[in-house]
Amino acid sequence: AHHAAGSAALALAAEAASSSQAAAAAQAQAQELAEQKALAVASRAFREAGRLTAEIKELAARADALEAKRETAAAELTATKLGLRVLDAARIEAAADAADCRRSLDRALCDTLRRHLRGARAQLAAFSGTAAASESSGGEGGGDDSGERGCTEGAPALLVAHHAAVVAEWAVVRRRLGLEGGEAEAEAQAQAEA
Repeated sequence: AHHAAGSAALALAAEAASSSQAAAAAQAQAQELAEQKALAVASRAFREAGRLTAEIKELAARADALEAKRETAAAELTATKLGLRVLDAARIEAAADAADCRRSLDRALCDTLRRHLRGARAQLAAFSGTAAASESSGGEGGGDDSGERGCTEGAPALLVAHHAAVVAEWAVVRRRLGLEGGEAEAEAQAQAEA
């Protein structure tokens, strides 16, 4: 819309200038014909004077039409420029609204990530407690628990990776919000809040 209005403004400015030049040329030609008419009347060539009078009237009408066209183009140009200013203001307002929405969403995401971080920390703590209890029992259960051990051995790496990913994302969101610190400070704050 902005581009189309800008193009229309340029076309209207060109039309106004062209109409103004054509009206000035018609007025100059009418003035020249008026001088010729005065000479024709002085030399008693009334037929020529009548023809020149008709031509002068035609040129005057054309100049008036061109002046009206220039005024219309100038008024449309003013309206188009005003429309462009309104579009610019609307664009700026929309950008500000989008930034406000982004900050609001980032705040909500930051809170959600903080909750996920607490949950991930709780899972790591729970797993550490389960692993310690399993190791203290000696691991002698009489059965083959290699399948269970295989699943639990991979769990800490996944939990640690999840925890690291949440901390990293939280740090990114905090930076976008203008909050201090990166991952290390985000992690320290999350531990303090836990």
